Amino acid sequence: MFTLGIDVAKDTLEAALFDGRKFKTKTFRNNAVGIASMQDWLIGAGAAGCAVGMEATGSYSEAVACALHDAGYRVSVINPAQIAAFVQAELGRSKTDALDAKRIARFTALHQPAPWQPPAQNVRVLQALVRRLDSLKDLSQQERNRLDTAHLSVQPSIRAVLETLEAQIRTLERTIQDHIDQDPDLGRHRDLLESIPGISQRTSAVLLSHLHALVRCR
Repeated sequence: MFTLGIDVAKDTLEAALFDGRKFKTKTFRNNAVGIASMQDWLIGAGAAGCAVGMEATGSYSEAVACALHDAGYRVSVINPAQIAAFVQAELGRSKTDALDAKRIARFTALHQPAPWQPPAQNVRVLQALVRRLDSLKDLSQQERNRLDTAHLSVQPSIRAVLETLEAQIRTLERTIQDHIDQDPDLGRHRDLLESIPGISQRTSAVLLSHLHALVRCR
């Protein structure tokens, strides 16, 4: 029986496939193409649907966890402290991405951690929208910072970019609110959150996107 351990970084996925005796390792990009390539690699190795373990790394691990879960793999997203304790118990000191992936695979094989449950599809959409909005706001702030010290010759270009970004930000904010309005569960939880003094529409959307484990909208 195969077990897959994945060491997740911002840009890469270090995969270690364990058959109980030896490992096969490979590195993939942490994006849609890389995740698809990993699934092809697993199928080619005869490990489709195997147990998968990875440390919880926030947004970096969520895409691969969701993709593998949706493809029928038994995914466990593990508290990094559990892996650290496992390594310490084995007196392991060396640390590389490949070694970490192997340790995660062995931990998953030995301890069979509880399967992870992904957020519901409506929450996944909300998370994507909120993250995109955050990115656009960061870009807008960067352009505003440039405008403060930019030469007169490039200020019109910066202002044009800012206008485009602000238009996109307004559109996304409307899209987020429409998405929440059209989903009864999200709308109900949004109304509860906004009944708390100081919780704005923007804050409630962020909370709904991050607290899916508690809200568990269905």
